Amino acid sequence: MIKHYFIYLLVILSISKGGNLLDSLHGNYCFPDCKKFNSIFILSPDNTFNFRTTLYGGNARWGSWELLDDDKIKLKTMKIFSKKSYQMPPEEIIYITPGKELKIGENLYVKNTEPVKLERYR
Repeated sequence: MIKHYFIYLLVILSISKGGNLLDSLHGNYCFPDCKKFNSIFILSPDNTFNFRTTLYGGNARWGSWELLDDDKIKLKTMKIFSKKSYQMPPEEIIYITPGKELKIGENLYVKNTEPVKLERYR
């Protein structure tokens, strides 16, 4: 009998832990909105990111991300694709708003609820 209560307690705890901030961050974020966006930022569960924009002549970058606390994410760019020459940027801090949007520079990225298909730069 006690064994069943223990298993029941573990199931409840695992369900309640599943909705943590880290899990809720994964996904696609669009600017200015996800119906017609200029930029998209993707946070993957393996702690990598993919950023793509058509602004400023278009560019893309890939790298890793780390959750610093409840409102900050550190980005480390590993690769850039651009028609212009860019220097690898230093590590960057982006912010998570109370509404769970991402503030990157002065732009606010909203989370998309539907999958977005991207063409990968070579």
